[in-house]
Amino acid sequence: MKTIFITLSRGFLARNILQTKIYSLLKESRCHLVIATPAWKDPDFLREFGAPNVEFIPMETPEWTKLDKIFMGLNHNLIWNRTIRFTAMYGIYDPDKVKPWRLWVQLCFWRPLAYLPFLRKLSRWFDKRLCPPSSFVSEQIKKYNP
Repeated sequence: MKTIFITLSRGFLARNILQTKIYSLLKESRCHLVIATPAWKDPDFLREFGAPNVEFIPMETPEWTKLDKIFMGLNHNLIWNRTIRFTAMYGIYDPDKVKPWRLWVQLCFWRPLAYLPFLRKLSRWFDKRLCPPSSFVSEQIKKYNP
């Protein structure tokens, strides 16, 4: 029996994905579904989305270290696309909190660097070496062998 991992970190995201036809088809299939979510013990959630071949496990949400935050920002800025430009110009949540100087930094510094693909690879390589995934993730992969 195949095992499929689904990770859902936010409640509304979980509901949006688990209320689709694809999830219904997966539940009806012979696949073993392992869903990692913060709502893994919520009775309403389990009642609505559970099935005999579906297993819910806790989703670990470790605190980010300073190094994690640095690599997140670095990896984010080394990918230049319309979404990055849009969020730099208009913000993510509140347009009033947009800082014009950030856009200029992104346009003058990060955008040219984003066109050097080896920097992305180098950043990811350092990220993997300096910020390894938690042992919880490795344990789940070994346990379920998806």
